[in-house]
Amino acid sequence: MIVGDLVKMKQGYSTVGYVLGFPVQESIHKGWLFVMWPDVGRSLEKIRDLEVISELSDEQLELVRGGMSSKTFSHWRAEVLNEDW
Repeated sequence: MIVGDLVKMKQGYSTVGYVLGFPVQESIHKGWLFVMWPDVGRSLEKIRDLEVISELSDEQLELVRGGMSSKTFSHWRAEVLNEDW
């Protein structure tokens, strides 16, 4: 798994989240990574509990944004969706 991969939990229902990165203290949190879930927010998850849904291309990865407010995200989404119109 790399930053930007779309993931879901292997067990049970799970919304799709994306990988934000690995903890700075890798020795303490080996096998863990940060995931941004749309319904929960940022969360530290065990890698073995996650399944990669799809990997983002470099172009898609440049569009990944985390921690936006709802208002900022709405403006950003409108700009991105209307680029080709």
